[in-house]
Amino acid sequence: MHRGSSEERPAPSLTTEEWQVATLLVNKFERFPPETLNALGQAAVGLSMSQIENGTSNRDLKASLPSLSEVYGWNAEQSSAIVNKLFNSGYQILDAQNLAALGSLVAGLSSSRLQSLPPKVILEAVKIPGFAKQIVTMPSALKAALVEKIASAAGSPINLVKYVPNSLASYIPKSLLAFGNEKPSVQELNQKLWSREQAAMFFDAVIKTESNFSRLSPSVLQGFICAAANEMETERFQQLAKAMKQKNVKLGEDQLSCLAKRVTLNGIPKDLDNYPKDMLLFLSPSDYAGTGSCQQYFSNIGESNIDLLQRDSPQRKQLLLEALACLNVLTPWLKSFMHDSPLPREQLASIVKNLLPSRWKRAAECPADKTITEEVVMDELMPIYYTPEELQACLQGVTLVAHLAQMAQYPFTDQQMAVLKKKLDEMYPNGYPEKIIPNLGAISSFVTIDDIKKWNITSANTLAFLLSNEPPDEQAAVIITKYTDLGNPLSVTALNAIGRRYMCLLSEPQLKMIEPSNLIMAKSLDPSACPQSTKDILYPKAKQAFSDQRNQFPAYYNLIKPYLTGAPGEDLRALSKENVNMDIRTFMSLKKDSVLNLTADDIKGLLGLNLEDLKKEQYNSPSKDWIRLQRQSELDKLGIGLTGGIPDGYISIPPKFEKPTSASLRTNVSTFHLLPALLLSFLLTSFLS
Repeated sequence: MHRGSSEERPAPSLTTEEWQVATLLVNKFERFPPETLNALGQAAVGLSMSQIENGTSNRDLKASLPSLSEVYGWNAEQSSAIVNKLFNSGYQILDAQNLAALGSLVAGLSSSRLQSLPPKVILEAVKIPGFAKQIVTMPSALKAALVEKIASAAGSPINLVKYVPNSLASYIPKSLLAFGNEKPSVQELNQKLWSREQAAMFFDAVIKTESNFSRLSPSVLQGFICAAANEMETERFQQLAKAMKQKNVKLGEDQLSCLAKRVTLNGIPKDLDNYPKDMLLFLSPSDYAGTGSCQQYFSNIGESNIDLLQRDSPQRKQLLLEALACLNVLTPWLKSFMHDSPLPREQLASIVKNLLPSRWKRAAECPADKTITEEVVMDELMPIYYTPEELQACLQGVTLVAHLAQMAQYPFTDQQMAVLKKKLDEMYPNGYPEKIIPNLGAISSFVTIDDIKKWNITSANTLAFLLSNEPPDEQAAVIITKYTDLGNPLSVTALNAIGRRYMCLLSEPQLKMIEPSNLIMAKSLDPSACPQSTKDILYPKAKQAFSDQRNQFPAYYNLIKPYLTGAPGEDLRALSKENVNMDIRTFMSLKKDSVLNLTADDIKGLLGLNLEDLKKEQYNSPSKDWIRLQRQSELDKLGIGLTGGIPDGYISIPPKFEKPTSASLRTNVSTFHLLPALLLSFLLTSFLS
């Protein structure tokens, strides 16, 4: 366990009963001087937005900071309002102690204010006991900004890993985890939870440092990369694979495929059962014959994650055929192998719908016993008390706006949510102000494109909130355009919000707005599913962004890999000399024109350990196009049985890729019609001569 883990444990969440009691208690007061706020203690969490903004002076809030900073359960709206009033009172963050003094209110800092703080202040603050616990409640955008500041002050990957709190480890951009010639602290790395992409950046350095792989955490081991397999002795590599089995490490398809090839490089080991079960998916019963029967093989496979293999992959189809040949029956494993079994997921809102009366009364006026009081608003069971008609008649727009962040999280039915949306539309006919957009919660799913066109989206945090709800592509494109059309930059926060899901929606002008330096701090964007024009714009930017690590392998390859779909042939040729062991999926996603410029030696250098996988893809583009342009003798040198090349003695005419013009099309058509006459003329001339 990490030595600071107890300090990073988040504060307990607030129960509905606690919130209701707190609300009832604070409602007994009209004004909130320091002595009242201090006496309220944890009950201060019941303060409404109106009470914070109108019932408490800036000076009194500042005087009550030691007490308010200990209160847990503030929502984003409350903490932001209190922090803004603190700064209006003259409060300043001049050092780490001032920042840490905000305590549970630190989540109310804006991104711009956090970005303005000196990196050293933040680095020193995260070292203060108890402050890391408060970071857990911060929005993702603020966590990313904190990491950026800590990285700036740390100066090296070793110090960054040492000082960043556990709760922020997943926010470290993978580009900052390349250790180069520095020796990483395995102990520090083991104490944090990493993503697979992050762990891949330092995996090579770790296995060169650590002699006993069983001491590595599953989080570190999941970063296994094929490029690390080149320099390891077979016995040592097998020890690594066995450690993965012992730690129950979850690996991906490409990792397991490489693992299987390397483990069996000198034959099938007799203790195959000591290796990860999922690795067996990339062997066959014939491979397993020396250590057990095919029945035992498929029995072991039944314990593996078959969904690691894509449903239409050749490997999966081959396994099915071999299973049928071995067992002759459809076992339960085969049934799950061939069929999906999605489990139904019930929504809490549907339960609420069933609890409401089946016949709703029309409620033109609010019934006397249905008045929506402060106590009602604070009750998370509010949805079952009101039909949509009653909600329409009884809920005041000002009440909804005052408690929007909380009410938007309640399990209202779609019909009830539509009422809330209508109330907001009535309050803001010209478009919602940006400050309430992050509080929309589930209401945001009822927002239309026409609604969005009325908004002004100036903050990357607002952009992040809207896109986090995964709106349809058409709606997301409008949201992004509303943000960029106001001249807002595609910052790290904005790029992380857009992410892989919406990257392909960016227009050429928007893509050109991206600064290469922002790609360093942003999460991998992976444009592999985008139009080629998008890939061609992003690759040079990524190449420039990671140029400082150009000579660090395999770190540079891990960074540039998502963008290789836009790489020219000469850059792929340079990579082929670095033993990167490119997986076949990445190779098949490369630009066709770039692949056609490669030689057989280039392909061999790129794929390395994965060269045999090229045969499985020989009938798919761009592999088949490349094969047709190679001399068969060159293909034979690869030693994997590729056929379809140019026989020796034949002339190879490389294809010319030109966009045809209307004039060239007319010329081609005319020439085509003239061919018979020209051919006849040629034959007559030859015969008569």
